Amino acid sequence: MALLEYENEIFLDCFHEDGLLIMAKGLGIERIFGAFLKLYCDEGSLVLVLNVSQNEEEFFLDSLKSSNVDPLPRVINSNCGTNERHDMYLEGGVLFITARILVVDMLVERIPIHLISGILVYRAHKVIDSCQEAFILRLYREKNKTGFIKAFSDHPHCFTSGFCQVERVMKSLFVRKLYLWPRFHASVIAFYEKHKIDVVELHLQMTDLMTSCQTALVDLIDACVKELKRSNAVLESEEISVEYALTRNFERAVRLQLDPVWHQLSSKTKQLVADLKTLTTILEYLTQYDCVNFYGLVNALKTNEKTFGSNAGWLFMESAENLFLHAKERLSAAEEPSKKKTRTTGSADGSRATVGADLITGMEECPKWSALKEVMEEIEADCRSSDQEFQSVRILIIAHDDRTCSQIKSYLCEGGQPLLKRLYEQNLAVKSASLQQQTSSATTEKKKLRNKKKANIPSSSPAEQTLTQMVADKDPAKAVAASDDAVVPPDVSPFEFIDRFKSAYRVNELPLTFLHPIRDTDDPTSLTRILYELKPRFVVLYDAEMAFVRQLEKHLNVKRFYLNQRFLRHATHCSRYVSIF
Repeated sequence: MALLEYENEIFLDCFHEDGLLIMAKGLGIERIFGAFLKLYCDEGSLVLVLNVSQNEEEFFLDSLKSSNVDPLPRVINSNCGTNERHDMYLEGGVLFITARILVVDMLVERIPIHLISGILVYRAHKVIDSCQEAFILRLYREKNKTGFIKAFSDHPHCFTSGFCQVERVMKSLFVRKLYLWPRFHASVIAFYEKHKIDVVELHLQMTDLMTSCQTALVDLIDACVKELKRSNAVLESEEISVEYALTRNFERAVRLQLDPVWHQLSSKTKQLVADLKTLTTILEYLTQYDCVNFYGLVNALKTNEKTFGSNAGWLFMESAENLFLHAKERLSAAEEPSKKKTRTTGSADGSRATVGADLITGMEECPKWSALKEVMEEIEADCRSSDQEFQSVRILIIAHDDRTCSQIKSYLCEGGQPLLKRLYEQNLAVKSASLQQQTSSATTEKKKLRNKKKANIPSSSPAEQTLTQMVADKDPAKAVAASDDAVVPPDVSPFEFIDRFKSAYRVNELPLTFLHPIRDTDDPTSLTRILYELKPRFVVLYDAEMAFVRQLEKHLNVKRFYLNQRFLRHATHCSRYVSIF
């Protein structure tokens, strides 16, 4: 596949002189790397490729095979014996090889180092992490002074942390030239100005209750930030502010400044950092997931005793009480008080536990759900009214993670209220009744222990997990205590995973609609694969991601066909999206 204009310029620069190429994520570094693989696929040379995962190996091999490249690169792994590896080295060509095997073969002189034409290093930002690649390059350069070394990376943010990170990486790579290609490079801007994507951007307004929850969370974050700054003068920085707290890099910025003195910090400061992470996670849940999961996470603040004892004081503020109140109101936003009913469930000891049946109906739906449904109906109407074949239309919906994709599919297939009702019945209603039974049993047991004048030693159970532990994982999909069953119940058939696109989910047959997560995918090339092979006519960005927007730009100019993009986002999403710049 022919390279674009700016890609040709990048390729020629790297070809004439060895160096480290750092590109903005989404600009197509895999195409540049694939062009070098295609160039060196010749038995007359021996080129080694390092730092390529198994999924990336399959991607590059499929790409070269579709371009009719012969001979194709070969893979050396643990299944290859020593004699077989020696023969493959002598045969030449491009070899994908792991660093561990190559180190051993170099040390025992199984590979003729002086005959190596060059080494291509993918994901060069990880060279100094394991040190194996750096050791390989040192052995290579000591015995081979003429071979080339070319390194590639599309993670520029990895070079911003640490002291002289770029210089250290370049020394490990034994290269002197640095090639920087951001999205705002003059050549890139000039090229993409010629071919623009037809983008329809929809700005959505949050509901009144969501706005109230957001206001309460921002007040709590503001209080924690001020207390953190007051206790630690080292944090007097513009990055540590309420506005920056709405971005995904806030926690990283705080830890980056506190890590050098982390062992000197007080327990209160460490708890404030953990509370800020908790609050920002709850703020992300507000716009990312449904009201049931949001209330389940917020309700853990009140029902868990350890949270009350470990929080830094913000839990007792008026804003926290407003957050609890408005989160519960979202479960019955459309229900009149006069129509509310309650039901009781019996427990083992004969007591009655009250469960709010009124919360099952009239729950508040996420505004992005209705907007997505309107967009899908508009796309379907446009396709039917046009002259093109309706069966050939393909739609791709991009969401943040697997959990969001799961909710979108359930919403499009079931509807909003049935989905929320099912989630409530499987999580909150059952947990509420179970909590009442556990409380009653615990009270009875305590009375018996008091009569016997024994010490009341509380038992430790998995339910006594702090909220900070619940959201210890940075991934919001794993933050809530409920597992994935909270979204995909056992009685609902799982998604139809497509064999060719391991991370994509099929939603509709006509028009053919697919869901794909941006994060939480084992295959980093899955998004690129589905764009090139699915060739969607419409792309709906349910969540904003800068790298994927750049991929769409590149894909449009490579394939040369019309692409219509829909972009949904809240005000909070705007803050996170702009922070990427």
